[in-house]
Amino acid sequence: RHPDKEALVFESSRLTYGQLLERVDRLASGLLELGLKKGDRVGIFLYNCRQAYESLLATARAGLVFVPLNYMLNGPELASIMSHAGVKVLIVESELFPVVEPVLSDVSTLEHTIGIDCDSDTLIDYDYLLGKEAKLRDKLQANEADLFGLMYTSGTTGLPKGVMLTHGNVVTHAQNMVRDYEIREFSKVFIILPYFVGATLNGIGLPCLSQGGTIVIQRRFTPERFLQTIQGERITHVQVVPTLLVRLLQTDVVGKFDISSLEVFGYGSAPMPVDRLKQALRTFGPIFSQMYGLTETCAMSTCLAREDHVLEGPEAERLKSCGRPVGGVDVRIVDETGSERPDGEVGELVIRGPTVMRGYWESPDLTSQAVDDGWFRSGDLAYRDTDGYIFLNDRKKDLIITGGFNVFPKEIEEVLYTHPAVFECAVVGKPDQEWGEAVAAFVSLRKGSKSTEDELLQFCREKLSRFKRPKSVSFVDEIPRNPSGKVMKRLLREEDS
Repeated sequence: RHPDKEALVFESSRLTYGQLLERVDRLASGLLELGLKKGDRVGIFLYNCRQAYESLLATARAGLVFVPLNYMLNGPELASIMSHAGVKVLIVESELFPVVEPVLSDVSTLEHTIGIDCDSDTLIDYDYLLGKEAKLRDKLQANEADLFGLMYTSGTTGLPKGVMLTHGNVVTHAQNMVRDYEIREFSKVFIILPYFVGATLNGIGLPCLSQGGTIVIQRRFTPERFLQTIQGERITHVQVVPTLLVRLLQTDVVGKFDISSLEVFGYGSAPMPVDRLKQALRTFGPIFSQMYGLTETCAMSTCLAREDHVLEGPEAERLKSCGRPVGGVDVRIVDETGSERPDGEVGELVIRGPTVMRGYWESPDLTSQAVDDGWFRSGDLAYRDTDGYIFLNDRKKDLIITGGFNVFPKEIEEVLYTHPAVFECAVVGKPDQEWGEAVAAFVSLRKGSKSTEDELLQFCREKLSRFKRPKSVSFVDEIPRNPSGKVMKRLLREEDS
C-alpha cells in the first residue's frame, strides 16, 4: 500500500516498505531453497537490528516458524531451546556467534547456520541469501491457524516451555494494539526493548507495520541516546519495562530534549512502583499506558489507558491496577474450583480470547494444566473492583520478573545446590525500585562448612546468565517449611522488607 513510505530505521539504514518487501521476499526464497518446508523452525539469535525484522518477516512469509533466542542466555541454554524446538536453521550475527558456536554440534536437528558479518567459512552468508530471486510475491504461504512463532519462557532447568503463537493470534493482537494504543499510518514506534519480547514485537512492532507506520530500532539503551532519538525521529510510541523508566528518572538529561512528539509511553512486563509512576507522570505528562499480559496471551490482556493515569483524587487508586480487559479478551477471577470470585475478593486471573496461545510446544500435559476449556490460567492472584479494574495481588507461581525478564527460582536453586557448602536454599523475588523485582537467595550451610555472600554470588556468576543471578545471598539457620515440607517463601520475602 505504501511502497515509498519509510518502514524501518536502524542506525544509518533506512528502508522503505518497497525495499523491505523485496528483501523479505528474497530472504524467504533463500530459506526455502535451503530445503526448508512449511512449519520448519528457524532460530534467530540477534541483537536489535534491521535484520531481526527482516528475518522474522521472511520466516512468516515462507510459512516457517520464528524461534527468537534471548541474547542474554548462555550456550548450553541456547542449545537446549534449539534442540527442544527442533531448529533446522539458525541466523546469527558476528558479535553473538562466539556464544553459540561451541554448542552448535549439540543441536542434532540443525542443518544450516546463516551468519551476518561473520568471518567463518562454515556459515552461509546472510547477504548471499538476499541475492536470491524473490519468488513469493503475492503467494500466501501461511494461514491464520498456522504457527507464527515459538516464544520460549524458561531456560534449561526442567522442560523449556515453547509458547505456540499462531498467525491468527498475532494479527488479532495487533488489531487490539492499533485500537488501544492508537497506532496509525503516520505513527513512529521506537523499538528499545529486545525485539523478540511480546511487549515489543506484538505490542508495537507488528501493529505499526500493519498500519504502514515507521519502526525505529535502537540496538542498546542509554538514557541520552534514547531521548535524543525520540527528539530526532519525532517518535510517537515507545514501550519500556519499569527498569528503563526508573533509570530515566534518575538521570539529569530528561529536560535537555524535546520529546513532545510522544503520544504513548507504554510500560509493562514487570511490577511498576506506584511512587515512581507518579514521578514519571509529573516528569513526562499524561502519556502513559500500561499493558498487562503474558507471552501466552501475545502481550496485552488488560490495559490501564492514558486517561486512567490520574494523580489526584479517588481515581488515583487506579495507578495500582493493571487496568481493564481489552476488547475481545475475557478476564475472570476464579477460585481453585474455577468458580468466579466476587468483586474485591482475590483469586487466580484467567484469560480467554483469540490472542491466547495454541499451547506449549511438544508439551500436552503442560498445556492441559495451563488451559482449561479455553481459559488460560495466568498463575497471577488478583482482584477486580466494582468498576472492572484488575489489581494484581501476588503470583501464584514463584516466577520472578526482573527488568522485564522471567526468572524461575528452581533454576538458581539447582545451581546453588551444586556448591559444596550449601545444605538448603530457596530463591525469591523481592521488590526493587530499579528492577521491579530482585533475585534474592536464602542459604542454609552444611554443618561445619563456611562460605560468604561474595563467594556464592561469584559462583552464580560463573553458572548463570546475568539476569538470573541473585542480587543478594542471606544466610539462615534453616529454610522455613510448612508441615507438609513445602518451603514458606512468603516468610522469606517478608524478611528484612
